[in-house]
Amino acid sequence: MNQLKRISSLNLVESFFADDTIVLSPSTTALFRNIEKPPVNTGHVVSGKQRVRQTVLRSRIVGANAVLKRLFDLGVGSLVLFFLTPFLVLVAMAIKLESRGPVFFCQHRSGRNGETIKVFKFRSMYQDHSCTVPTTKTFIQTKKNDPRITRLGVFLRRTSIDELPQLFNVIEGSMSLVGPRPHPAPLDEKFEPMIPALKSRYAVKSGITGWAQVNGFRGETTGVEDMIARVEHD
Repeated sequence: MNQLKRISSLNLVESFFADDTIVLSPSTTALFRNIEKPPVNTGHVVSGKQRVRQTVLRSRIVGANAVLKRLFDLGVGSLVLFFLTPFLVLVAMAIKLESRGPVFFCQHRSGRNGETIKVFKFRSMYQDHSCTVPTTKTFIQTKKNDPRITRLGVFLRRTSIDELPQLFNVIEGSMSLVGPRPHPAPLDEKFEPMIPALKSRYAVKSGITGWAQVNGFRGETTGVEDMIARVEHD
């Protein structure tokens, strides 16, 4: 119930739905019917049960704002990449010297409108544990003291240096400098049934960094509360 109240306060949800008929308590039904911003469709009652529909609003950055944001991403991203190139070369050399495998790790993640994008990172895991196309069966979140991470990788991830190759994503247009972090699809599939507003993160381009990361909501997502906090800040 408390999680539902937090979700409804995000101002990102137009209405709620469930594929199956569910039983709603009086207090939950009242919550649905009393939300004015955003509006909620409470569905219809069938034999003491209520079918509820859920829809996620997709508010996009459009028009002149979209053009300005793209120009900012392209200009600043190119400038930062130019000045960081010598440093990135040194990081690449260190990765090659420490363990076998490629310098870059390219993983499929969710981008704007839920489209699949290839996100570039410096490889921070041993090659045998690098999964480029994660599925529900193969996806395992990284954890503290994860044995799959190399010694150099621990430092790269702690300082977010492993994310710097995403400047290439920004320049090519699949990501932005600032925006919600792109999640692996299996992570979204796990939490979406519990958090209707989750997909609203993808109304805009994913970013290298965002408000959630600035406020400490990064790394492993262990439970629903962690993901709700991310959505609130995104």
